[in-house]
Amino acid sequence: VKDKKTKEPAPDQTRQLINRCAENGLLIGAVGIFGNVIRVAPPLTINEAEAHESLDIMEKSLLELEE
Repeated sequence: VKDKKTKEPAPDQTRQLINRCAENGLLIGAVGIFGNVIRVAPPLTINEAEAHESLDIMEKSLLELEE
């Protein structure tokens, strides 16, 4: 969301995050009518270490975009 008061969607920032995650090795997608919802669809066989790795990549990507 670009603005918490108006609740304006932020599809551009969502796309940037998706692209940065892909560069860092995590494939996620955008959904929703405005394209501002992140969809994560891990395989049913994901283990705890892989789940943590995915979250670490997403956190790293978010931090890189804040710079």
